[in-house]
Amino acid sequence: MEMSVKERTHPAIAKLLAKGTKPRVCIVGGGWNGLYALKWFVEEGLDDVVLFEQTNSIGGVWVYTPDKPGGCFKGTRTTASKSYLHASDFPMPESYGHFPNHVEVLNFLKDYANHFNLHPYIKLQQTVHKARKTEDGAQWKVVTVPTKEGHNDGEGNAKKEEHYFDILVCCSGQHQVPRSTHKDHPFNQFTGEMMHSHAYKKPTKAMKGKTVLVVGGGESASDVAAEVCEKAGRTILAIRSGTWFQDRTVGANQPADMVFTKHQRLLGFSDFQSWLVWIGRYTMIEMMWGKGGSGLKEWQPSCAYFHGFLNKSRDIVDKAALGKVVARRGVERIEGKRVWFTNESKPEDVDLIIFATGYLSNLPFLAPELDFTTQAYKLVFDPQDPTLCYVGTARPMIGSIPALGELQARWAVKVYTGQVALPSTDAMLTQLAADKIRHKRVFPADDHHLPQLVNHWEYSDEIASYFGAKPDLVRWFFRNPFKWWTIISAPWSAHIYRVEEPKARDEAIANINRTWLPDHYSFNFFNKAMLAFDLWLVLNVVGVFCLLYVYLFLM
Repeated sequence: MEMSVKERTHPAIAKLLAKGTKPRVCIVGGGWNGLYALKWFVEEGLDDVVLFEQTNSIGGVWVYTPDKPGGCFKGTRTTASKSYLHASDFPMPESYGHFPNHVEVLNFLKDYANHFNLHPYIKLQQTVHKARKTEDGAQWKVVTVPTKEGHNDGEGNAKKEEHYFDILVCCSGQHQVPRSTHKDHPFNQFTGEMMHSHAYKKPTKAMKGKTVLVVGGGESASDVAAEVCEKAGRTILAIRSGTWFQDRTVGANQPADMVFTKHQRLLGFSDFQSWLVWIGRYTMIEMMWGKGGSGLKEWQPSCAYFHGFLNKSRDIVDKAALGKVVARRGVERIEGKRVWFTNESKPEDVDLIIFATGYLSNLPFLAPELDFTTQAYKLVFDPQDPTLCYVGTARPMIGSIPALGELQARWAVKVYTGQVALPSTDAMLTQLAADKIRHKRVFPADDHHLPQLVNHWEYSDEIASYFGAKPDLVRWFFRNPFKWWTIISAPWSAHIYRVEEPKARDEAIANINRTWLPDHYSFNFFNKAMLAFDLWLVLNVVGVFCLLYVYLFLM
């Protein structure tokens, strides 16, 4: 007799389900991922939930605060196209451009919260100070501190409040605690000004005529350097290990990430080591954009294509071509304000260093030993105590964090409601160890500082498969070939992971057709070319079998 989900699931989850009452849920963070998590928990019936947000607004890093560190730059736009950004059941407005700015993203999130009536569950200006398990291990003790003025004990100290929950969902993001690179050698030898991109908002008058060094190989580094170079006298971008660059668009007003369809995945193009990836690298990336996607020797990547982070802010390459940005490798030595770079004998006199070197992965309110990038099963569940989970932890090399975050939230709530089982601690730890070995092999250049880096299409399919949302393409082919073609030929979108739900199927297909299949000549030509390749492949396979049949049976 087959065991039930409650019998197969992790003991901690089984204990939670055995209570017979709704568990109390705490969600930390009111950004993109926190709102997604809140919506799905409420929709699945776990509505005894509170979301704590430390600022006075939802939106997380998409709230522009000109006078405070954190948040976004004044000129921030998304690096993923709109196709990767909408919620599975709430598309972004069609009036938005392919790459929405921070104002549009924030408006979308506010509309999302209003549409699903999430505000009654949200407590703003509440900082989660500490979250620990109670002594008996039965619940989470969450200590919050009000961040708005006037909430103190009369002596200027904020009043701490204690709350008790059965489930803790961490959605406070990957961009909270800046990495303190300025304390590391050789930067601790620098006598000029230093700042982290966490505090950067826009170029200032003080930068005029100065030499500014931006350190980092991600999109924040590229965006900062691209803005600063219009104000500073000289701008240098130093990328220690180099990086792959890929433009946001491929011409004809078409986002580059839209070409990665399920059709391509079936043929292996979005996998790591397929022959199509090799062809794409040499016939598209490097033919159009130069070796490494930039053509600059100083920024050449130290890993193969699709085996490391891809920088989509390729505008910086154009700035380098115009002589507005100087390309350099890593920083070798610093004496005062003089900076020596790898493979460069002549030093540069630098006035300001801006570090775009990323963030720490630990969350300040959790125990220091808890690290979601290396200790969470599939970047979601704590194997030792799965009543702790994380949403918004996967960093795709191409794609978007919130798109994967919504899938993580959907999986988590299915586990907590007993609809799908979660493996035992031993099974999760075994898989976690195997995943680490594979990650080191697949992402050799980024394994140390980006252990949460994933292949967007592979990871989304994997997470969706855990709760039955991954489309069954074989069944769709025989059920409805036209809708099958829609699913496999459309750009990636979260709508694809609703087509297996009977009540949401028609709406999901309609959203894919209406919103995410643009009338682009180049996109449609690409799909036709892929279909022609399919037919050519099938005809060749059939031809081979016919020849074998003739040779074996008719001759």
